[in-house]
Amino acid sequence: MAYPTKYYFLYYCLKLMGKSFIPILFKITQKNVNKAITESLPIPLLPIEQQKQIAHILSVVDKKTEVEQKREEVFEEVT
Repeated sequence: MAYPTKYYFLYYCLKLMGKSFIPILFKITQKNVNKAITESLPIPLLPIEQQKQIAHILSVVDKKTEVEQKREEVFEEVT
């Protein structure tokens, strides 16, 4: 992942809420996210250490998922 570690928790929150952006984007003509939209998002404010723990666990899961996807691709190429 290209994001600095301190942004992992925010990244995963936004990733989880990604589908909730779709109805908002259909209501506007320019498909972007502005300050008013982002300020209205319910992002939980947990203690920073807890955010780091959650982000670490989710990043490990992401990496393992990527490895498994690559294994499946290689397996499909071989068979």
